[in-house]
Amino acid sequence: MKKYLLFLIAVLVCVYTYGQGEVEAFRYSQNDLSGTARGQAMGGAFGALGGDPTGVAINPAGIAIYKSSEVVLNAAVTLHNTKIGAGETAENISKTSFTIDNLSYVGNIPLSLKKGGSQLNFGFNYNRVKNYNRKYIARANGMNSSLTDYIADITYGINYDYWDGKDYFQDYESPRWLSILGYNGYLIGNNNGIDDEGKPLYDYASTISGSPDAALDVYEVGNISYYDFALGYSYDDKFYFGATLALATLECRLNGGSYYSETFSNGDGFTLENFLSTEGTGAQIKLGIIYRPIDEIRLGISWHSPTWYSMTDYFSAGILQKNNQYRNVFTPKSTFDYNFRSSGLWTFSWAAVLGSNAIISVDYELKDYGYSRFYDDNYNPSYDNKLIKDGYRWAQTLRTGLEYRFTSQFSGRLGYAWKQSGIKDEIADGQTEIITSGTIPNYTIDGNTTYLTTGIGYKFTPQFYVDFAYVHRIQKDDVYFYSPRFYEPLVASTPVTLKNNVSKYLLTLGYKF
Repeated sequence: MKKYLLFLIAVLVCVYTYGQGEVEAFRYSQNDLSGTARGQAMGGAFGALGGDPTGVAINPAGIAIYKSSEVVLNAAVTLHNTKIGAGETAENISKTSFTIDNLSYVGNIPLSLKKGGSQLNFGFNYNRVKNYNRKYIARANGMNSSLTDYIADITYGINYDYWDGKDYFQDYESPRWLSILGYNGYLIGNNNGIDDEGKPLYDYASTISGSPDAALDVYEVGNISYYDFALGYSYDDKFYFGATLALATLECRLNGGSYYSETFSNGDGFTLENFLSTEGTGAQIKLGIIYRPIDEIRLGISWHSPTWYSMTDYFSAGILQKNNQYRNVFTPKSTFDYNFRSSGLWTFSWAAVLGSNAIISVDYELKDYGYSRFYDDNYNPSYDNKLIKDGYRWAQTLRTGLEYRFTSQFSGRLGYAWKQSGIKDEIADGQTEIITSGTIPNYTIDGNTTYLTTGIGYKFTPQFYVDFAYVHRIQKDDVYFYSPRFYEPLVASTPVTLKNNVSKYLLTLGYKF
């Protein structure tokens, strides 16, 4: 019997799709503040300035600003500090990482011998736009509901005899893989009730009673990186045009897995372990223009298309019991291929160059997170896509920067950026159910993000320069162990607060020729 159940689970996971959720769509559409030390020290507000890899990544027309060729290398040391919970149960977890976040080359081709004449520039820019590195342990004692209640609730109406029936799962909008593990691991049982017509209700209930203590252990690593191939043209030193073909790579994985455990007062308990690694490659187009009506003012506008990804998930899961009364069950190691379209964005920029000493710049960005979509030939993702459309919104980002040149060699910089969460209020406030991918019940609701930045720059020669920057990121998130359910009986899920403080130190080396 045990071999049959394990074989059944293996068949189910391999044959039927793993599925994605609305949480993953939001995760794969996000960017951090990125670019060179100079660009980040000015809050990333470089959309109208150009002449720096940060500006080229935001607005491709920025490559047309260059008057010479240049090569740039940027490195970063990042200190992640996460405070989980509040009061006596609060915990702090720190992590340090070293990365090469930016590498670029720009080639300059003058098309006119006169000063300010037309020129054609081309270049390559590697830019790491998102880091997934994060580690946290969330705990809660005496919860009013259990994950087993959630599994029982979402399994209502599903005939377990059909769990090896392909046609049934093709018709069902959102296959619940937690139901498979929960039922075969004896976390839920069938009440064997019947309706008024004498038909089975397929009503389920938790096999464990009491108020559990919960613990969630998560260690995430990975990044999104873009490889930009840009081309720019300047006309009369007033109009600057640019276009970029960007190739993207995405990697996000649970380093060593994630573990969710519940322990009950009677000694019962279980651990749900999940292993997930996501890899993807994609492509994007960027278009931009910068206009300089007078020498002191620059105006810019740019559009980034959605990034079209080809994705693969590598996954497995299992339930481990804390006593010998129940059964340990596992899925095999499997893969799931699908396509994903991230959100595009618009950026509107303004900059003022005040003489030869000061620069003020502002970027305003709009991104529609509800535009993301999943595509797959093996299952119908329309339900997931509807949740994305209904649950996410247009989000604003404001970036501002100031640079002041104290001498011909030494400059100081300040910046500020604020990024609005793209999550609608009903989701952020825990007022609706969240559909997660596969057997991972936990998810994070990201809050607004604030960046405080500063830095300095020094020119050793007209050709060689070095820039330093410090970026402090502040973000408050909520972690849910599993989604709340608002039917009868109510399945409550109280979030645990994550306070993320990230300090990043950047060094950029540049050479003009």
